Formats: sequence, structure tokens, C-alpha cells
Amino acid sequence: MTGVGVASPPARAAATTIARNFTSLMLGRFGSQALSFVANAYLARRIAPAGFGAIGLAQSVLGYLGLFSDSGLSIIAVREGAQHPSQIRQLIGSITGLRLLLTCALVPIGLLGAGFLPFSESSRAVLRVFALSLPFQALAVDWVFRALQRMHYAAITQVATAALTLVLTVAFVRNPDHLLRVPWIGLVTGACALVLSLHLLTKAGQRLTLTFHLRDSLHYLAQSLPLCAANFAVTLYMQANYLIVGKVRGDAEVGLYASAAKVAGVFFTVTWLYYAALAPALMEVYARCQRSAAAMLGESVRLTAAAGCGLAAVGAVASGLVMDRVFGPAFSPAKSALEVMLLSGAVVAVTHNWAQLAVAARRERLILVATALGGVANLVVCGMLVGRIGGFGAAIGTLVAEVVVGAVLILAWPPEFGLRALRPAAMPTAIAVVSWVLGMQFAARGRLAASCATAVLYGAGLVLTGTVGFRDWERVRTALRKQTRFTDERCELE
Repeated sequence: MTGVGVASPPARAAATTIARNFTSLMLGRFGSQALSFVANAYLARRIAPAGFGAIGLAQSVLGYLGLFSDSGLSIIAVREGAQHPSQIRQLIGSITGLRLLLTCALVPIGLLGAGFLPFSESSRAVLRVFALSLPFQALAVDWVFRALQRMHYAAITQVATAALTLVLTVAFVRNPDHLLRVPWIGLVTGACALVLSLHLLTKAGQRLTLTFHLRDSLHYLAQSLPLCAANFAVTLYMQANYLIVGKVRGDAEVGLYASAAKVAGVFFTVTWLYYAALAPALMEVYARCQRSAAAMLGESVRLTAAAGCGLAAVGAVASGLVMDRVFGPAFSPAKSALEVMLLSGAVVAVTHNWAQLAVAARRERLILVATALGGVANLVVCGMLVGRIGGFGAAIGTLVAEVVVGAVLILAWPPEFGLRALRPAAMPTAIAVVSWVLGMQFAARGRLAASCATAVLYGAGLVLTGTVGFRDWERVRTALRKQTRFTDERCELE
């Protein structure tokens, strides 16, 4: 086999493209999140906790409807568009037509099913209006921007939508009696976001079409449904943890567990943005050159391990400080659960590379099998530990599940795509452990000092060992200066 340690031209070009994509997505996500935070803070003060809770319940149900209306098709569409850009117009029509057909079946379910849910009448009314927004989601073309690697168009749509939502919320929601205006605002902003994205789609040289061919639809669904089932399984076993903790230990323990989960989610936002940037580039390179894909996978493992292990080490040291400052001293007992969740986040930050590889290689069923085994492991561990140690035990269950999922995904590949590609994660892991141990020596001076010391030690360790170097910063600079396209190169793993 040819060596995979040196990145070939397609892999080097892809690395620059990923840096550009990541920058666009980061700006879009943080900009939209900042605007959404202001909108939610204003909304919570105007409609009171009961109204805010009604919206939250309706949005949780809408999340399931959105999951099934997409059914994993957007991921398959990104892969097909990235690997076969000449077929993007046909793909837009087929995927959009199929998503719209699925949505037309789900809208009546949302409208009629709302009356049977054990929620308040306010939540049901909000859900009925939210259900009307599903067709806008089906017609959304953000996946096209990802497939074409025009992430800045997706970022523009995100920020503009969040800004319009904030303006309309401030203008039209003044008191709890205006609760039902909130989903209608969501409907309006969804329509405006669609119009803007279609305009940007024309600037990308494409246009929205709707077609439906039974054979194509069955072909795409056969590939996307395992992904949909895997996402549904993850959602179920994550929510099962809340149910188990609540049943065994009560609402207070659920509150502690939920607070830790929210903080851990914020910590690892950056890694999910990275994967959104990575996916289309990896899919395109895999279709062109498997040797380059193997080299690119190793580089991605190095970068995600450097980010994930660092976040876990610094976060673990600062966990008590974060819980106290964000939620208050009453939430300090959640520190242990947060530390385990951060470790789980580091595992996912590395192993999700192989989930992306599975999609690129059309092995979606591998993701479903890995997720199912992880879900079983999670439930077994939770059943054994939650009764004794509460949310901490549920967090350990999630960690075990992520390790199982990662092991199944990695071991299913030949060495050049499996264990050999995992080697670059060893050095960041070792540096993180050493930094955590040394950083904790500063705990007597306060958690802030200890976390800062851990961060400095970890960063220095990455630079001194060459794990992260000048070439990484140069890629980012190059990505910001120009568009990089991949060169054709006929090559296979030998």
C-alpha cells in the first residue's frame, strides 16, 4: 500500500477548503446564536415561564416531525452533490420533491396529533402553527450550499433569519397574551429565509426545481433511512436517560443532569461546526482518490483530537466554576456529571470522523448498527448506576455508549482507514492528561487559575510536539484569501 501519512494534492486542497468552510459556518453560527439568545431572553421576559415552556414543548415535538420530514435525505444529498457536481440540478429536483412529499404527509399528523398530546392547550395551539412551517423546511436548499461548498451562503441565511426573528419578536410580542404570535413569527421568518436562500441559490448558478421519480426516491430512501433511524435512536436513548433519572431520583436530579448537558453541548459546538465543514470535502475526496481520503482522515483525526481533548481537559478543571457562575451554587453537584460528559464529547469529537467516512463510502447501515449497540450499552449502564449515583451514572452510561459506537465504527475498516488512522489522536490525548494533572496543581489558587494553567500547558504541549503548527495557521490564511478547488487525480489504495 502507498503511504498515507503525506497528504496528496486533493487532500491538501481539501484542508484549505475545510478551513474556509469552517470559518464561514463559525461566523454564521455564532452570529445567529447571539441574535437568538437576545430574542429568547426578550421573549422569556415578555411571555412568562409558562408561555416559554409551551413554546419549548411544541418545538420538541416539531423536532421529531422535522427529523422524519428530512429522513436523512439532506446528508445523502450533500454526498451525492459533492461526489457528482454535474448532477446537482437533477439532485435538487429529486431530493426537494421527495422531502416535500414526506412533509405533506407529516403536516396533517402535526395538526391532528397535537390534540392528543398530554400538553396544555397553549402548547397544542403553538404546535399546530409550527407544523405549518414544515413545507418551508422541506424546500430549504442549505444542503445545496454545503454540497457546492458555498458555506458563506448558508451563513448569510442563518444570520439574516435570526436578525429578522429578533426584530419581529420585539415589534409584536409584548405580553403573555401575545404567545400565539410567536409561531406565526416563525412561519414568516421561515418564508423569508426560503426566499433569501433561493436568491442565493441563483447566485450559485442553480435554481429550485421539483421532480418525483419513484425509482430515484426509493434509491435515496434506502440510503437515508438508516441515518434517520440512527438519529432517532440517539434522540431516544438520550431522552431515556432523562426519564430514567427522573423516575429513579426525581426532578431535582434531572435538573442537575440537564444543566450539565447544556454546558457540555456549548463546549463542543466548535467540533460540530468543523464536521459540517468537513463532510462535503471528505465525500468529494473519497470519490476521487481513496489514498487522499485516508491521508485526509488522519489529518482530521489529529485536528479533532487536538480540539476535543483540549476542551475536555480545560472544561474538566473549570467544571465547578462554570456550573457555579452559569447556573448558581445549587447546581454545583452537577460538576461530576459535566466532567464525564466532556470526556464523552472528546470521544465523539474523534470518532465522528468515521461516521462521516461511512457516509462518504455509502455504508450508512454501519452507523445504524453502531448506534443501536451504543444505545443498548447506555441503557444497561444506566440501569446499573443511576439508582446509586444519579445523573453521574447516566453520564457514565453515555460515555460507555460513545466508546462502543466509536469502536464499532473504527474496527469495521481496514487498517489504513481504521486503527492506523486513529494513531494521530494518541499525542493530543497524552498531552491533555498531563496538562490536566499539572493544571490541577493550581486548584488551591482557584478554579480560574487552574483552568488557565491547563489551557496554557495544553497549547504549549501541542506546539512543542508539533501536533499543531504553522502549516495549520497558513491553511486558514490561505482559505480566507482564495477559493481552493480539488485537482483530479486517479489513485486508489493499493
